[in-house]
Amino acid sequence: MTAQFDFTGKRVLVTGASKGIGRGIAEAFGAAGAVVGINYRTDEPGAKAAARQIETTGGRAVLLPADVADPGAVADLFDAFDRAAGPIDALVNNAGQSGPTKRVIDLSPEEWQDLLAANLDGPFYCAAEAARRMIARGEGGRIINITSVHQDACNVPGTAPYNTSKGGLRNFTRSLAL
Repeated sequence: MTAQFDFTGKRVLVTGASKGIGRGIAEAFGAAGAVVGINYRTDEPGAKAAARQIETTGGRAVLLPADVADPGAVADLFDAFDRAAGPIDALVNNAGQSGPTKRVIDLSPEEWQDLLAANLDGPFYCAAEAARRMIARGEGGRIINITSVHQDACNVPGTAPYNTSKGGLRNFTRSLAL
């Protein structure tokens, strides 16, 4: 049985929504009546396909290209969302990457930083921007961060940056809730 929920009139931004889990989340919100901001970094065809799917269920989608690891791009992303959809009601921080599978001694500092930027900095920038807007509006909202079983289960060799980023995101989420 599929859970039913109604987001008619709500405005939801989903990062990393052009494929996979993010696309599924975006499509579910669209089917539930939300105006959905589909953020993507490079997969424009996937983002357009997600938007078409949302529109077939009667929803409305807004395409929003941006690299969430870039704080300037995030501010522009939220401004574009406001212009196209209105004030944000919910943010789903889904964008991320798995990164290279390498032993720590074989990782470059750039590989480490790139993965942490995508999986930890991006959600921070987006959550802070969404929270500022939600607080200023005075109506609250929801911020959802997508982590992974690897936040706890560090059982795959060569995945230290990924595991670290997802564990950090779990604890950031807990701190944000406070």
